[in-house]
Amino acid sequence: PKWMAEAAPKPNLEYSDFRDYLDAVLAYSDSQALVAQSAKIPPDRVEPGAFFLNQGKPGQVVVVLDVAARPSGERFMLLGQAVTPGENLHVLRFSRDSAWFPVRPEAPLVAPRAAPFSYENLRVIKRNWTPLASNPLPSQWTPK
Repeated sequence: PKWMAEAAPKPNLEYSDFRDYLDAVLAYSDSQALVAQSAKIPPDRVEPGAFFLNQGKPGQVVVVLDVAARPSGERFMLLGQAVTPGENLHVLRFSRDSAWFPVRPEAPLVAPRAAPFSYENLRVIKRNWTPLASNPLPSQWTPK
């Protein structure tokens, strides 16, 4: 859904107005809305802000907080997860020794309290940008 202004803001808002706003936003904040406002990306383009999405009721999301690479080129992701209602975001741990998840598109991403995530469901929020044909890296995007 797209949000449209239908009236001028009230001059003196109260907490009940804020709750009404949150209730409206959260009513339309589901996996279907995320799909409409996002685009798939290949695993080799994983970047902070990307997310893995399992659609359904309830939808499940794991957010990429950071990406790092070894000199060998092997890449790792720091991931965060919140459950519904989205009250707290938690940094996930890959193992007892590390919070960094290896980028391994051939295997599903396994996170606590969620079904395994496929790299086919790696997404980013759509931007009003078009990649340059010569170098389609996100940092090289230009406005339409």
